[in-house]
Amino acid sequence: MSLRDLYTSLRELWRNGLKHYFCLCAAAFSILVVIFFALSMLFPQLQEKFLTITQSSLSGAVGEDGSIDPLFLLTNNISACGFIMLYGFLPFFRLSAFSLGVNAMVLGSTLAWYVQNGVSLWIYFAAIVPHGIVEFPAMFLSFGMGLLICDNVTRRLRKDETTLTPWACMVWMARVHLLLLVPLLAAAAALESYVTPWVLNLLL
Repeated sequence: MSLRDLYTSLRELWRNGLKHYFCLCAAAFSILVVIFFALSMLFPQLQEKFLTITQSSLSGAVGEDGSIDPLFLLTNNISACGFIMLYGFLPFFRLSAFSLGVNAMVLGSTLAWYVQNGVSLWIYFAAIVPHGIVEFPAMFLSFGMGLLICDNVTRRLRKDETTLTPWACMVWMARVHLLLLVPLLAAAAALESYVTPWVLNLLL
């Protein structure tokens, strides 16, 4: 199968279910960011716990001089997206949705910290938007693929023969990962390491 045929097959997957889950994840993520922002504003003790999780997620990416390691970001994000999709093979539980919630918590609690400490929101958005333009679609693709796999595996266990087999799900997951997520995450890592700090320096 040629590379063109592979991308054509991904368009078919997009139309046959992945688009639905992608949009669902994008909408749920946006709502959860607002919820976690509100919780962090109302309950400072929760914000401290949320920020602790945020800081631990960044450990290893930022050097002592404040520089960001693009290779660490890339390998970490590729691994994270892979596990998010693999979670889908555990039926019924939709663990990919849990990962979505954790990422929304990070953004929402960080936004609350900026507001409570009087830091300009331009700084917040400058730290997120440059690489987020490509990283968010990659995240929603991995969340959506995980949910799509979980849906098919669960329905298959319920004797629905019209669903994708676990092997077919694995093949689709590999194609999404290699052909879509890896290029997007590579671009996001480069932007976060080199463009985002430059934008922030202009504002600080």
